[in-house]
Amino acid sequence: MAMDVETYMAGVKTKTGLHYLEIVELLKKEGFTKKGTTATIVKNYLKDKYDIGHGHAMGIWRFLKPSVEE
Repeated sequence: MAMDVETYMAGVKTKTGLHYLEIVELLKKEGFTKKGTTATIVKNYLKDKYDIGHGHAMGIWRFLKPSVEE
């Protein structure tokens, strides 16, 4: 049985104390919507700042990417 997004991403709140959409908003405020921002940049930042793993980082990227300038 496949896990839904909310259930999977709940692990982010367990690890950081923040809902994944709160992290998306923080990333926007910190300038991660500028042209040239990539999934790797975001993933590395999330690993360093919040110790978030690859899977959860890519989940957050999914919600941030539509806001990134092309």
